[in-house]
Amino acid sequence: VHGAAERHKRPESRERRHSALSAADAHGARQGAQLDQTAENDNSWVRTTLLRIAELEAALERSNFELQALRKQNREMEQTLEIVDEENAKIRREMDRTNSQLATFTTWVQSRQLL
Repeated sequence: VHGAAERHKRPESRERRHSALSAADAHGARQGAQLDQTAENDNSWVRTTLLRIAELEAALERSNFELQALRKQNREMEQTLEIVDEENAKIRREMDRTNSQLATFTTWVQSRQLL
C-alpha cells in the first residue's frame, strides 16, 4: 500500500517540478524580454543622443563660420570708418581754412566800406 501511494506521489512531484520549471522559464523569458527592451531603449536613446550631438556640432561649425565672416566684415567696416574719419578730418581742415579766408575777406570788405 505504501509503495502504491509513493508511486502515485511521484508523478505529481514531477508535474509540480515541471510546472515550477515552466514558471521559472516563463519568468526568465519575461525578464529577458524586459532586459532586451531596456537595452533596445538604451540603444535608441544613445543613437538619438549621438544624432543630436552631430546636429549641434554642425550648427556650431556653421555658427563659427558665420562668426568668422562677421569678424572679417567688422574689420573691413573698421578700415572704412578709419578712411571716412581721415576724409572728415581733411574736410574740417579745409572748412576751417575757408572760414578763416572768409573772415579775412569780410574784414577787408568792411574796412573798405568805412573809407
